[in-house]
Amino acid sequence: MGAEAFVDATAVVANFERMVRIADATGTPLDAPVAMMATSLRAELDLDRFGSAGNTPRAGAVQRAIGRVLGPFAGSLMQRMGRRMAGRG
Repeated sequence: MGAEAFVDATAVVANFERMVRIADATGTPLDAPVAMMATSLRAELDLDRFGSAGNTPRAGAVQRAIGRVLGPFAGSLMQRMGRRMAGRG
């Protein structure tokens, strides 16, 4: 990797870190379907141990159950939702 590629890669990493910190600090909410599907992943990663987890509303029992059912299909569902939101599907 040359110097220019290194600078580009560093800029991408820095920008991603900046965006994550802004979203975390402002409590940017997840969309309801994403929140449902992310419930088990959040638990697996123990994300509630971080202070900023207080910015994320807790999923109710029904949302957790739906998330467990939809979890195996999360990837394909997210792709479909993305295409639909982009007007391609």
